[in-house]
Amino acid sequence: MVYLTGCFATPSEEGGVREHPFAELILPPPEPEVHFGDYSPRRYAWVLEQPTLFANPFPYKGALSLWDIDENLIRQAENPAA
Repeated sequence: MVYLTGCFATPSEEGGVREHPFAELILPPPEPEVHFGDYSPRRYAWVLEQPTLFANPFPYKGALSLWDIDENLIRQAENPAA
């Protein structure tokens, strides 16, 4: 699980950069991150934070687009004895 904390556009073909709150981010990013994504013109990059490795992983049917997980399942995966 991660928290999506931002989304911004890559530069256009003309070289213009659209305003976004993460102006300090470098596009394309430095090595090795540049190899983990497509930073070509007119694409979007997500800023993800606080990745969580659950003590007790659980199966969950995903979906296209963004979706939320039930908070009770997250608590159970973080604290399997609870």
